[in-house]
Amino acid sequence: MLARWKARPVGDIPCKLRLSLLAVIIIFSLDACAPKHLVLTNPAPVAAGGQYGTRYSATAPFRFPVLSTQQQSLLFNAYQVAFGKCVQVRGFRYWPEPEPRPTLSQLFPYVINNVSWARSHGFGNPDGSNSDAATKTNQRDPNLNYYDSLTPSKRAALVRAENAGGPNDPGIIARLPTGQVIGFSKYSCYASAGNALYGTRYNWYQAEMTYYALPSLWQEKVEASPEFGRALKAWAACMQHKGEFYATPSAAAKAFIFPVKHISSSESRNAFRAAVSEALCANSTNFTAIARDLDAKYKVSVVGRYQKSIKLFQQLVTAALPRAKELMRSE
Repeated sequence: MLARWKARPVGDIPCKLRLSLLAVIIIFSLDACAPKHLVLTNPAPVAAGGQYGTRYSATAPFRFPVLSTQQQSLLFNAYQVAFGKCVQVRGFRYWPEPEPRPTLSQLFPYVINNVSWARSHGFGNPDGSNSDAATKTNQRDPNLNYYDSLTPSKRAALVRAENAGGPNDPGIIARLPTGQVIGFSKYSCYASAGNALYGTRYNWYQAEMTYYALPSLWQEKVEASPEFGRALKAWAACMQHKGEFYATPSAAAKAFIFPVKHISSSESRNAFRAAVSEALCANSTNFTAIARDLDAKYKVSVVGRYQKSIKLFQQLVTAALPRAKELMRSE
């Protein structure tokens, strides 16, 4: 089951941060409404199609290292193995989850600007829509089927086996750059799997959470800047000329969120058309270049402020990769 908890909240997490951390903040509740037996590790910052990536030029004063696709896959799959071993020891079953695809906001944090990608993917799904991919996953998830097959008392025991007593059990706590405090039990399978990869000092959690929260910080600064606002208005005007009446790229994507299995062929065509128009306007209005330059500008200040945590996370990952290979060999 996907444990869903918010540990000791301090202030509100901005919307973009909540979305970007959806797969990494473990939110605990014994009466969680979503019966999902699932564990995810962190989606690394992603760049695609010439996007505003998280790599710096050689002249940048600070670095924000990006894990390669192979490294991300290795760490994710090894974490799944370690989590499954912990669950099995506690008397239950667990099927490793498939690695999640990068989200639209990870691939294109400000606007879709790759026309060929938009023609092939629309807003991210095969039908061009932005429908909930998690629902599609749930339909064929053996962990969900397993959870549903258990009696109520066994379900509660499974939740307890995975989560122990939550972040007050005692907990492994991390403070996000936003001030939000999150965590989970040191006796949980989340902690066990993390320790198997990163070691048992628990500083991995703080470093990891800080690293994955940082892109949302500089992206919020970008979107709040007057230059971005002017570029966005020009983009919206271009879209209007193409018959697409959306004030922001987020509004365009949200317009094509459809229930799974309920998207018609005309809706699919409209989704692809809107995505292609979004990319064409991003490039013709210079929105792409402005967003890229602002991204680089604000990234420098944010990454410089958290360079210590970034370096620690990089060291932890370097040490974790050999352990991950051993875990995969033991499977």
